[in-house]
Amino acid sequence: MLKYRIIPLKVGEFQTTEKSNFTYMKNQGQKIKAPIIMYLIQNGEKNFLVDVGCGDEAWCKQYHHPIVQTEDMKPLNALKKVGMTPDDIDAIILTHLHWDHCFNLDLFPKSKVYVQKKEIMSALFPLKTEVVFYEGFEMGLKAKWIEALPNFIVLNGDAVIAEGVEVKLLPGHTRGFQGVIVETEKGKYLIASDTIPLLENLEDKLFGMIRPSGIHVDLEQYYKTLGFIQNSGYHVLPGHDERAFEHKVYPIA
Repeated sequence: MLKYRIIPLKVGEFQTTEKSNFTYMKNQGQKIKAPIIMYLIQNGEKNFLVDVGCGDEAWCKQYHHPIVQTEDMKPLNALKKVGMTPDDIDAIILTHLHWDHCFNLDLFPKSKVYVQKKEIMSALFPLKTEVVFYEGFEMGLKAKWIEALPNFIVLNGDAVIAEGVEVKLLPGHTRGFQGVIVETEKGKYLIASDTIPLLENLEDKLFGMIRPSGIHVDLEQYYKTLGFIQNSGYHVLPGHDERAFEHKVYPIA
């Protein structure tokens, strides 16, 4: 089996994110820059994308939070910088359906899209606290991911996407959240996305356990997920941490 490599691609950047949103009741009032990340997984034969980023600056400012998105950060340009086009992408894996992770599926009309059934149901019938995250109908919007439904492959739990790439249901941040486990020459990597928004969540433990994000729907389930991650031995790649770009490619040589 050809081992995979993982390339983080920045497709936008929040400028003044409340850090405590990521570090559960700690760092209140501290503002940080937070990248919006799309991960490319490839092994020379197959190319997968994990998440596809958010809308443009005008959309985000109107409906969510102001972002910066330079020309280089636009998803197709970010892919072009690493020699990829939409036609090269075999499939897309969505960790969840929050607006900053699933907005640009229309750029990949030929790609099948893997998403959990529980996540689709959560997005269609969100808790009131989740309506904005999911761009729910209550906002007067039709979330853009809905247009890509014909390309969806709906999963109901853990699944193998290809040899060396699998998804695992990791509820907590959302009810249908899935992490992506990737086999590399240096062991298994977990693309944890917003379950581990910052690497600091791993490092600054709370009574011996990974510190949760402040954005979650079920803290009890979330702790079960964090326990799995903590005991897995996987290398973890985060959802919104600039440190993800300390290395252009994973695994680290």
